Amino acid sequence: MSLREEFDDWALLYNPDNGRSVCFTSTGVSIWQSLSTGKDRDGIIQALTEEFDPLPEDVLEDIKIFCDQIVRAGFAHT
Repeated sequence: MSLREEFDDWALLYNPDNGRSVCFTSTGVSIWQSLSTGKDRDGIIQALTEEFDPLPEDVLEDIKIFCDQIVRAGFAHT
């Protein structure tokens, strides 16, 4: 996988194995980086809390949706 962060708060994740790519916001990048270092849900929330203040009320649902999307796109496994 290759993550390319752009200057205007978005990033592109590319999987050369299947040719797929997805765009992330800065929040998505933070979640992805947390996942790639092995953090669990609580670790992801802690990382988001340190980077973004305040967190949206539905942050747990946002994390779930993000994870579901990257699994469906072939970037992660359950």
